[in-house]
Amino acid sequence: MNKRKLYSDGFTLVELLIVIVIIGVLAGISVAAYSGVQKSARDSTVQSDLSNAMKQLAMYEVENGKAPSTSAELSTVNIKPTKSAYNSSRQNFYYCANISDNKYSIGVATKDNNYFIATSVDGIESVNSVTANETCQAIGLTNKDDTNAYPRIGYNNTTKVWETWIK
Repeated sequence: MNKRKLYSDGFTLVELLIVIVIIGVLAGISVAAYSGVQKSARDSTVQSDLSNAMKQLAMYEVENGKAPSTSAELSTVNIKPTKSAYNSSRQNFYYCANISDNKYSIGVATKDNNYFIATSVDGIESVNSVTANETCQAIGLTNKDDTNAYPRIGYNNTTKVWETWIK
């Protein structure tokens, strides 16, 4: 007579399913954490870009006695953003100078739709949105059409081309 084995070598289906569920939960947590780290890294990169650009503009102002207020002058400033960190589906990089008092600002939109404005007066601030008008208003102008405003867009989202003053 054949005797059946009372125990089995290996795992039951329930044990295998539990292991698969645990692995799935851990993978989900890892992906979410990685995504958050990437977003934080892009924001840090953009803030570093802004800090470097503001230093370059300050050096230009010291050497020339004023903020850049023409395309030729702006092209001599060494502004080098990490282009992959910016939102390429919209205009994402703005410069505005107040030619009456030499204040200047840069407004940017990150790839994650976070917005920052840096001014020659207040430094870098996180804001709710960024446009050419808001970038100019940050330095006391009424908007980009103010007679004392010199506004420039750094990225053209229609042509998908960075302007020549952006290196």
